[in-house]
Amino acid sequence: MSRKEKLNSYETKLMERILEVRYTDLEEERRLCKRLLDVSEAEQYTYGCAFANVYLVDSHLALGEYSSCGFYLLRASTLCKEYGFEDLMLVLCNCAGLCYQKLNDDQAALSYFLEGKKLADKLGDISMAGKLYNNIGYSFASREDWETSRTYFQSAYMTIDHNLVDENIESAVCYLTNLSEACIHLGDAEGARIALENCDALSDEGVYSRIRSACSWCAYYAMTGERRKCADKVDKVIAEGLPHVEDQFFVCDMAEGMCASMLKIGDRERCKKLLDILQGFEYDVSLSLMYRIQLLKIQYYQKYQEADELGRAYQDYYKIVRKIAAIEDEMRSQSMISKIQIHEAAMEHKQMIQQRKELENASQLDELTGLYNRRSFNKLVTKMTHGENLKTLGYIMLDVDYFKQYNDYYGHFQGDVVLRKAAQILAHNVKKGIYLSRYGGDEFVCLCVNMKDQEVKAYIEQVTKELKREQIQHEKHPDSDILTVSIGYCNETFRAGIEPDELLNLADQALYTVKSNGRDGCARKQYEIDLK
Repeated sequence: MSRKEKLNSYETKLMERILEVRYTDLEEERRLCKRLLDVSEAEQYTYGCAFANVYLVDSHLALGEYSSCGFYLLRASTLCKEYGFEDLMLVLCNCAGLCYQKLNDDQAALSYFLEGKKLADKLGDISMAGKLYNNIGYSFASREDWETSRTYFQSAYMTIDHNLVDENIESAVCYLTNLSEACIHLGDAEGARIALENCDALSDEGVYSRIRSACSWCAYYAMTGERRKCADKVDKVIAEGLPHVEDQFFVCDMAEGMCASMLKIGDRERCKKLLDILQGFEYDVSLSLMYRIQLLKIQYYQKYQEADELGRAYQDYYKIVRKIAAIEDEMRSQSMISKIQIHEAAMEHKQMIQQRKELENASQLDELTGLYNRRSFNKLVTKMTHGENLKTLGYIMLDVDYFKQYNDYYGHFQGDVVLRKAAQILAHNVKKGIYLSRYGGDEFVCLCVNMKDQEVKAYIEQVTKELKREQIQHEKHPDSDILTVSIGYCNETFRAGIEPDELLNLADQALYTVKSNGRDGCARKQYEIDLK
């Protein structure tokens, strides 16, 4: 065997060994990757170099060293694209997406997941396609966009549904339980039940899958008010040996979820059992999970009036908050250069540019004002109007008077300043029950939930008063030398037969009335019951 053949054989064995220790021995994975990189660079073996850099990203990610991923991510991405290593690029896209999730850059994360999904489809890698769909779903779930996340979780399961070999069973359980969670948040009990029944039909005997499924059923029964069944699932999970499972994060994640369900149904005894399980762990593996657990403790001690424990829980809570803030600051400073470099490399592809546009459109906030944009505001309306305690519902519509003339005379930059100022005034005076949006152009729409008429009027008066106090010059205003606004609103007792769109339309009609009567005023339109 020649020297080159021996080296190629050695490099192949290194790659095989890296895949063997992945997830089980992260330090060994990293050591082997660095050895492979040294050998491959010396022999100018580009595939080996790319492989080593991809799995160095993988190991740093698994160890929680997110800011260290950037250097290897850039090198791996460059090599994969230059030499067409699509199999490695697929793995890299998933790792990069997960890394950016941890760095709270949802846009970059989704860009990589979407690129990876296209590669998975091209390569026919069903298993990886399912993982990517699931990760995209998780990205939207973390932003509480449950409708979109449900779609992606469904796609994740459907992708592997016809190829449920043993190695995919555990993944299928994960996708179905994630789907059930999304359905529960959307109030879709039937969808959650079907997902969990499909989950139970899988022939997976692993303890992780059984516990994950039982925890999801627990959340479902808490939603449907089936207290006995909910409690039985907790007892089953504890009997399954949850406290003795090796994966500490998994134990804490499952116990926290079930404890929240027990708190919801008022089962103090089992709440306490689950809190005791959590108490027995050093759960600093995940600050986000620690944060969730601490909030749960505060809710528990508040509910059951345990003052001393509540005080200690608050102290621990603020310690976690400070620690999270410190780590986030460090991560931002360490990763900024890497993130810029990686973005530049990613944006070389036209497809990525299009994906970025799509993701920007999916953002919740208006870029100029920081208020809800129209899309996310409409989703919020849907969510709020399906609540159980909705008593009154109303809309306020506000337009800047003669804004086009203002823009034409003072320039678009100054026009943006005015819109931001209007948004600031709306936000500064906002009261409980008011939700703000920039609906488009110079139009702002406010949703009013469970507010009395006098409260709505007081808010409008205060906003108008503060805006006039600013004395913003408007030389092209035909009736005034300062900037003014026109406002229309509708606020009604919420009852059967009333559609939110009808109330929004009435607010719009009221606004039109003000504009027709010279602007710089306010009008109300009331809902009239059709007696036909």
